[in-house]
Amino acid sequence: MLRKFLTKTKNYTSCCRISETAFQVVVLLCVVVGFLVAGRTGATTTAPQRLVAVWNSPTGSKDLKSWDVAELGKSFKTISTREKDPSDGTIVRWVGVSLQEIIDKALGSLSPELKAQVDLVILKGANKEALIPRSLITKYPLLVATRRNQSDIGGFQTVVPWTSKTKILEESLPLERYFVPQLSKIELANYRARYGSLFLKRRTDPSAMRGEKLYVQNCIACHPAAQGSGQGLGPMNFTSEAKVRTLASTGHPVVKGMPKLSDRDQRALMSYLSAYRNENPTAVSVSGGGQVSSR
Repeated sequence: MLRKFLTKTKNYTSCCRISETAFQVVVLLCVVVGFLVAGRTGATTTAPQRLVAVWNSPTGSKDLKSWDVAELGKSFKTISTREKDPSDGTIVRWVGVSLQEIIDKALGSLSPELKAQVDLVILKGANKEALIPRSLITKYPLLVATRRNQSDIGGFQTVVPWTSKTKILEESLPLERYFVPQLSKIELANYRARYGSLFLKRRTDPSAMRGEKLYVQNCIACHPAAQGSGQGLGPMNFTSEAKVRTLASTGHPVVKGMPKLSDRDQRALMSYLSAYRNENPTAVSVSGGGQVSSR
């Protein structure tokens, strides 16, 4: 009897030990799972990227509106388009919202007079900036995309409809540069307020006016000053029509996304630079070695 009792007691003790070990394993697993869940939750609670629309005036800048990806999708109609991706040349299905609608919404709090002054849209990404005439955005449906081929971009990217709206290719503008990944800011500005020194005082020569427009819309991203230096030369640096023609056709260093100017555009650009030199007699010239010298 006693032996039978001791045998049962021994078996019970062993079972208790096994149960205690199993309990400790379960507790350890719960702790590990808890840490994993907490880490994953912490990663997903990072503040989402926001897109900010800013009004730039001569007196300063003012934030108008901002959205994250979810808010953008709720605030505007979602649209899609199939356009070539300049980064790899493939046709991509982009999904997002209209850039024009974003601008209209952002400008809603401004007076009609101030709205009318906005003719320049500056797109800013992580390592890129693009200056776009507002008239192009009004004329063609540029997109602020949040998805690329069924996958989230993880933020915002501007897309130009150069595959679906091929007429846009006739514009003398650097369209490829308007694809801005990791878009974070849309600045609404005025060309004359920002680059007033590059505008002609006399507004009578149609060819010079066309050349001025070409220079302002295509060149100021790299040549924003009236008189530059090194590779960032400005309109006051050129006195030779031959030099201008060479630069406008084949002599300019390759700049990704820049269009090749037609003969008409080249003549217009020369008319602008000539008129600019006449209005600014202190211009300097570029010598044969590429150095800036006094006139």
